[in-house]
Amino acid sequence: MCKIVVQIVNKCYHREMVADLLQALELDKPEISVLDSLLQRGEMTVLALARDTGINRTTLYRVLDDMMRKGLVAKGVKNTTTVYTALSLDGLERLVDERLQKADRLRRLFEDNKEKLRKLRSHSASPSNVKFYNGASECRQLLWNSLRGKVVKSFGYRTLKEVVGYKFFAQWWDEIIRRGREDYMLINPEDLESKRSVNEDEKYTIPLSGQSWFHIRTIDTDVLDIITETFIYDDVYAVLQWQDNDIYGVEMQNKVIARQEEAVFDLLWGMGRDATL
Repeated sequence: MCKIVVQIVNKCYHREMVADLLQALELDKPEISVLDSLLQRGEMTVLALARDTGINRTTLYRVLDDMMRKGLVAKGVKNTTTVYTALSLDGLERLVDERLQKADRLRRLFEDNKEKLRKLRSHSASPSNVKFYNGASECRQLLWNSLRGKVVKSFGYRTLKEVVGYKFFAQWWDEIIRRGREDYMLINPEDLESKRSVNEDEKYTIPLSGQSWFHIRTIDTDVLDIITETFIYDDVYAVLQWQDNDIYGVEMQNKVIARQEEAVFDLLWGMGRDATL
C-alpha cells in the first residue's frame, strides 16, 4: 500500500514539474491538459480527449489544430477512426530553442541600449524619489529592484522567504549570482539561524554558503537591534518590514540619505564579527 502511495505521489510531482515547463513555453491550460492526456494514454480520439480533459469538442478541435501547427501533436487514422498522438520531444525542444533565442536577443538589445535608457532616465528622473510598497506582491518588486546594485549593503532580518515565498526568493538569489553582485550583510545572531533555514524546502537548492561575493557579519542586539530588512545601493536606501500579515516597504532614492546610511553601515560593519550561512 505504501509503495502504491509513493508511486502516486511521485507521478503527481513529475506531472506538476512538466506542467511548469509547458507553462514556461507559453502553452495555455487547454493545450497542457491535452498534452498531459496524450502523454499519459497514447492515441486518443476527440471524444476520449473531451471526456478526459473536460474540454468541449468544438474548442478541442481548435486546440488540436493549434498544437499540430506547433509540432506537438500528430493526427492519424486507426480503424477508420481519427486519433491524435503526442509527437516526440522534438516539438518541445524546438519551442525551448525559440524561447532561448528570443531571450538572447532581448538580452543583447537590453545591453546595447542600457546606457541610452539610463541617460534618458537621468534627464527625466528627479534626484529624490520615495516609493511605498504594501503587501507581499508589491514588496517582491522592492526586492527585485535591489538587483540594480553592483554592491549592496544590507541589514538582515529573519528570512525573506516569509514575505516573498520560497520560489520567488530562489529566483531572486539565482539572479544575484548571475549578475555577480557583491553583498555585505549585518545581522543579529538570533536571526542568523532563520537565514540558515532557507534551504529546508528540498524542491530548490540555494547555495548560501561558501560564496566569495557574499560577506556576512553578526552584531549583538545591545549594539543594534535589527528589526527591518534594509538594502543600501547606488543612491537608494530601501527598507522592508513584516509582522504577521502586515507587510510593507519604503524605497528612497536620495544620494544624501543613501551616503549617510552607508556610512552608518560601514561603522557598524567594523564592529561586527565574521560569520557564515
